[in-house]
Amino acid sequence: MVILATLPGRTSGSPSPPAFTLIIGAAYTLWLVKRVIFGGRGNDHVANLKDIDAREALVLGAFAVGVLARRRVAGAADRT
Repeated sequence: MVILATLPGRTSGSPSPPAFTLIIGAAYTLWLVKRVIFGGRGNDHVANLKDIDAREALVLGAFAVGVLARRRVAGAADRT
């Protein structure tokens, strides 16, 4: 909405719509960060969840290596 409001002919000449949207977006972001980082757990099921085990870490690592290797190959092809 902020980007659309900056285009010519999209507002009534008032900076209020883009400013209001920016303030609401910032407030929502701060609220979300507060809940994610500092918030408590919603229920007991979430509290009982465990971190990833060795098998899941291996699969995640393999995907990460594949993505990074593909970017490196694609980057080398772009330079030639």
